Amino acid sequence: CELCRMDFSVSHNGYNDVTSHLDTEKHKSNAKAVEKISSVMKRFQPTKQTNSVISAEVLFQGFVIEHNLRLTINDHFSKLVSCMFPDSDYSCGHTTSMHLAYAITSDSIDTVKQEVAAPKLMFSLATDGSNDEEDKFFPVLISHEDKKTGLVTTSFLDMPLVNLAGGKNIADALKQSLRDVGLDLQQCLSFSSYNVSVMTGRHKGVLSVLHKENKEIYGMGCPCHLSALAAKEGCKALKSFNPEDLFYHFDKTAKRKHLLQELLVFCDVEVRKVLKHVTTRWLSLHKCMERSLSLWDGLWSYVLIHFDDDDESTPLRGVFKDPTTQLYIHFLHALLPNFDSFNTQLQTEAPMIHRLYPSMIKLYRSILSCVFLPTAIQDEDSIMKVDFQNPDLQKPDKELFIGFAAMQLVRKNDLEGMSGVDKLRKEARSFYIRTLNYIRKKFPMDDKLIQNAVLVDPATRQTASLQSLLELVQQLPEDVISVSSRDALFMEFCNYQSASMSDLPAFDQSERVDAFWTAMEQLKDPTTGQKLYPTLCRLAKHVLLIPYSNAYCETLFSMGRKVTADMRSQLGRGKNTLCGLLTSKINIFKKEGSTCHNWKPSDDLLKKAKSATYQA
Repeated sequence: CELCRMDFSVSHNGYNDVTSHLDTEKHKSNAKAVEKISSVMKRFQPTKQTNSVISAEVLFQGFVIEHNLRLTINDHFSKLVSCMFPDSDYSCGHTTSMHLAYAITSDSIDTVKQEVAAPKLMFSLATDGSNDEEDKFFPVLISHEDKKTGLVTTSFLDMPLVNLAGGKNIADALKQSLRDVGLDLQQCLSFSSYNVSVMTGRHKGVLSVLHKENKEIYGMGCPCHLSALAAKEGCKALKSFNPEDLFYHFDKTAKRKHLLQELLVFCDVEVRKVLKHVTTRWLSLHKCMERSLSLWDGLWSYVLIHFDDDDESTPLRGVFKDPTTQLYIHFLHALLPNFDSFNTQLQTEAPMIHRLYPSMIKLYRSILSCVFLPTAIQDEDSIMKVDFQNPDLQKPDKELFIGFAAMQLVRKNDLEGMSGVDKLRKEARSFYIRTLNYIRKKFPMDDKLIQNAVLVDPATRQTASLQSLLELVQQLPEDVISVSSRDALFMEFCNYQSASMSDLPAFDQSERVDAFWTAMEQLKDPTTGQKLYPTLCRLAKHVLLIPYSNAYCETLFSMGRKVTADMRSQLGRGKNTLCGLLTSKINIFKKEGSTCHNWKPSDDLLKKAKSATYQA
């Protein structure tokens, strides 16, 4: 017996002698002891141990990337791990961590290649220029279908540097970034950018350069940007009031802030910061108006105490000297939410192209109803046909909407008939007319694709027409729905309209519409086993690929500012580490449900990571 290290005879009972020995206390004791002793061969299994270490190193780099930590944190963290877990083989300094970060980036790009480039699927392209003082970066984003979930997702590919930012140079940089990933411009369904001439110009803009290779690329501007510009255009009509005069007096001065804080406490007003309006922040003006109204008593007291009546050294004195200033603030506070709600609705990551046209009409109607008689709007077949320049269709001055709080303030303080109030109403009317004129000229109200994209909304299932479907198909490239498949498309659409609700996937307006069409793809005919709506789902999925705004670029630039903190200002130089970090943050950790603690690196990524450590 090897356990007992002894010999015994089996000549008497044969097999029974063996079982008798196994039942002895000595053998049982030795067997228990051996079970507690691990085999020395377990110490020589490098594959499993190495994989666990690499996995730990990759997971920690994911944590560093997601939370914008410095890569040099790895130098101390690896030593800390050795103190906490002396048996651990974890060893990853900042040099190795940088190579691991590139491996993670490379793996996320390879995933895009497998999902989009290899099967030659269509995608939408989006970009915008950064406002960097030294260098101008152009992130390359594509919208495509996620193979795992079937939902529309956005992936980050590259961020080329184009300081000579002409239309041709930007377009060449975009095409090169697509080629590096294996994507063909012929797969591009649409191009989204801001509404500036260098991007959308007919002759030398980026879109016109891209059209030389693919004429069917659909150009999509940014309605969110347009709504902010529409509000800004309207504010130009307020000649007697400049909103920016309210916000900069207390900027970067501790003494003034302290004096204001004392007066806020004295006036029994909650002490809060005076917000500063930033013109590039689309939603900041309304918040600044709201904050100013909440601090009004304290601000008024500050001006009365610290400025003489004849002191014109600061714009703040002039603002509070005019008794109608508060009326202007109430007016903007009442009107700006219309623009903000339009803007915020289109800043979700879920596809919203099907709600773009109804949202534009809602915004236009809300502004129109403030200045025009109800009968003038109701009598028209379409509100777009209302002649907003006709004064006979407009409300009289006293019926003009200037905000409930402003109207109440006029009545309470008996300000009716004052020249300042009459001027406010005149300028408010001009605000409405200029805003309506801008919306009519700049918003894509007449775009047939945007108008008919409402077809993909399940709420319009029974009200949509075949004519709308025909116009929608004609606006898309022929590769989306071939001529030979169009009869099948129309038949599927008729069946879809006449189907009962119980035969279709459940849908709520708060849910993602692409999730509905993903579920529609799974429906099969119980008799044949064939899919019920393959062509219709293909059309809907391609429509939802079209970006409804370029707000994602703004999100990316905000993310870039967090990544390039003071301690990481060098990320944009040399080998573009910033680009690599942003790629990982967007392609992995920005996607729904992906965080550093539930992210599971693939086996391919671990292999790449192991190879990357050899380069460190």
